[in-house]
Amino acid sequence: MARIIWVAHPVIDHGGTFCRAGWVLRKMVNGRFSGMPKVISYHRFETPLDKKTGQPDLAKCLALEKKIIMEHRPRGVRIWKVVGGAFPGAWLKNGLVYPNTVNTNRQLEGVHLSRRFSRMMGKGWKTVINNDGVAHALAISQGLVSSITRFPHIREALLRTGKIAGLMPATGFSGGAFIYKDGRLTPVAGPQQFFDIIIDPGEGVIDPDGLFLTPEDYAAGVGLSFQARRSFLRKRYSEEELSTQNIGPLLYRLAFSKSKRIKTDEREFALSLYRGAARGIAKTMRLTYEGGLKAERRKLVVNHPRSLETSFWKGIKGIEVFVLGGWLTNPQLKRFFAKALRKELEMACLSRLQFIFADDTPAGKKMVKGNSTGLIGAALLV
Repeated sequence: MARIIWVAHPVIDHGGTFCRAGWVLRKMVNGRFSGMPKVISYHRFETPLDKKTGQPDLAKCLALEKKIIMEHRPRGVRIWKVVGGAFPGAWLKNGLVYPNTVNTNRQLEGVHLSRRFSRMMGKGWKTVINNDGVAHALAISQGLVSSITRFPHIREALLRTGKIAGLMPATGFSGGAFIYKDGRLTPVAGPQQFFDIIIDPGEGVIDPDGLFLTPEDYAAGVGLSFQARRSFLRKRYSEEELSTQNIGPLLYRLAFSKSKRIKTDEREFALSLYRGAARGIAKTMRLTYEGGLKAERRKLVVNHPRSLETSFWKGIKGIEVFVLGGWLTNPQLKRFFAKALRKELEMACLSRLQFIFADDTPAGKKMVKGNSTGLIGAALLV
């Protein structure tokens, strides 16, 4: 007879714009977790910034996250003293973040974060840290797997390849790839970073030499802000309006608002950035499917030693199913983007690649609506 118990444990989704902390409820059958975690409480706060650098203030963030966890500890349920944390950066086995993978969150460099937060929580606590992009990607991918029979064409591709990837353009660009077996997803080995994949030649924000463009340049807030600030928009809008944190709402308004105040050139420029994002993601999907290009380095940051990059491409090669999240789940924008992305894939003769938006599945829709994707992903990675 199966032994079933329910446990609750804390989770953290540490973002560049907002942070979330809370508790999830999980079902354990014979000592193993079963089913999707259920968020029973969480609180969101705007990420506090360091006054000198303008980047997230790590100490203040961690203190607020701990405060939320402690003040909202659930009653009447067994507590599992393990914190699941989804944080920016490529986290290595030694507990440190890979250099230059947290350029917009520098205070994370050189910090053994799991050890630090465990000590903050107190005696007997353990903290498991993993990349926030992998966490988000795992949550939305597992959401798809939980209702895969609803999507026969995607199910066929998933069974054929045994792999799936989630891509998440937000403030930055992140993603994760997973092995599919018996209805469960396991992250591909090694530090997964999709933001630094070399797509095209050109000047962007990721390559320090200004020679190459990446998915983050095409589709993330930092890249879209960079493009907008170098355009005619800089003469019409303030630095704050064109900042990484605010560029998303501005571009959406310029592209889709029915207001007559929006000028034609502004609308066309915003739509061109969205088409460029579709092109960047299509090329990312292609390189993922092909496993990079032989004899060429295709990663800007997480590429040393060479075996690290080689194992990354080997692990993700052959993926045909992609779940898209982040800002791509906006309903009106999603329709426009899906059409543009299909066109890019068809032009590249890659119609076999399947994509679905995170909120197109029942579980994914619930996560997106509840802003709980990162929290559920953090739980699944424990």
